Amino acid sequence: MQLPWQGGDTVPWRWGHGAVPAVCAGTLNGLSVTGDAQHQYQTLHKMYNNCEIVMGNLEIVLIDHTQDLSFLQVTHRWDPPPP
Repeated sequence: MQLPWQGGDTVPWRWGHGAVPAVCAGTLNGLSVTGDAQHQYQTLHKMYNNCEIVMGNLEIVLIDHTQDLSFLQVTHRWDPPPP
């Protein structure tokens, strides 16, 4: 699986159909980003649009303050227990 921040155009794995909540992978990029603000926004939108549960962090960096972030209606954050 190739993730957008690894140079691919694919969306990270996602579960969810109907009544089952959509679960999306979080990110661990810190403040390091590639591309411009529009590219970051498009990547964020692809990854988290209609997402209900984020596994880990949801990092919002290099996004223009005028961008519409209303698609970020994440209702839960889940961190797996440490090994």
